[in-house]
Amino acid sequence: MIPPERRALVATLSRRATAPGSRALLVGEPGIGRSRILELAVQSARAEGVLVLEVRASDVDHRPFHGLIGLLRTVPDRHLRALPREQREAVTATLARRAADLSSTTALGDGVVAVVRALVSESPVCLAVDDWPQLDLETTKTVRYVLDRFAVEGRAPSLVATQRLDEVLTGTRDRIDSSVFGAQDVLPLPSLTVDSLGAVVHANTGQRWGAAVSAELHRATGGNPRWAAELAGQQLAHLPGHVGVQLPASIADVLSARIGALTDRARYALTVVAALSGADPKCVLRLFDEDQVALVEARDAAVLRWSAEGLEPMHPIVGTAALAYLGHRRTELLRQQLYARLGRCEERTVAE
Repeated sequence: MIPPERRALVATLSRRATAPGSRALLVGEPGIGRSRILELAVQSARAEGVLVLEVRASDVDHRPFHGLIGLLRTVPDRHLRALPREQREAVTATLARRAADLSSTTALGDGVVAVVRALVSESPVCLAVDDWPQLDLETTKTVRYVLDRFAVEGRAPSLVATQRLDEVLTGTRDRIDSSVFGAQDVLPLPSLTVDSLGAVVHANTGQRWGAAVSAELHRATGGNPRWAAELAGQQLAHLPGHVGVQLPASIADVLSARIGALTDRARYALTVVAALSGADPKCVLRLFDEDQVALVEARDAAVLRWSAEGLEPMHPIVGTAALAYLGHRRTELLRQQLYARLGRCEERTVAE
């Protein structure tokens, strides 16, 4: 199933895949559904007669040219046999993982260019790479070489790829390969709505909840389907309001480490804001009248931000992590204390 809010994005990526020389980089947090959207775009492109050479980059196998071998694995032998001898031997050695026999990387690059040139003479060609940053360095250099050559030769293959954004988990800024993708090529993949999240999780797990739990599950995960599916397996049907003190197992360690590395003030500020989700923003801000430094430290650590709605975690899952770090019982005690203070703030606000 394709959630309604993602159909336009699938269509856009499909158009990029079928347009010679076009490029697109689909970006999003882990578990948001990048691979699935790419898969749908590839299916659509093939239905339009495009020859798609695809590979899923490996985060464990970084042997030289591992990605290139994947991209070329379906190329007909006749195109390899037609290459000049030096180019043919370079490409053949690479595909056979005989790096020691690779006499010239230039011959390899020219050989790949010649193969792609032969392919595009027969039909449009699309290079599809799932998780571009995980490509081995040798493959990345070869693909760049091919794209640069076609930039001056005319008709070129299209390139569609994905990239996992880890900043929300690690706090380390994500970087886009600007030598290949321009700002206009980057397509962010948004989170799901409450209804779509519930439908996707139900399709994957068979579980369904009422409106209160669905909304809380969405709030705790930021609409991320993988994280929601993980939490859905933790018997949440009777826990509306408490999902936020749990974390999906796949990211629990890295997020706990990030929260633990914060200063005490920054962690406290983040925890307070996460615990008071939905409270009057003005009153939440007044809680920090005597400790503005905590807000500044949380902002500088990229875990808290100001929005049109007031203070909020940089990402809902970061707020979830702060509450999980504190623990369920201490979170509930903190909420009671904070809401008591909020009550006095609201009374003062009415009086003013």
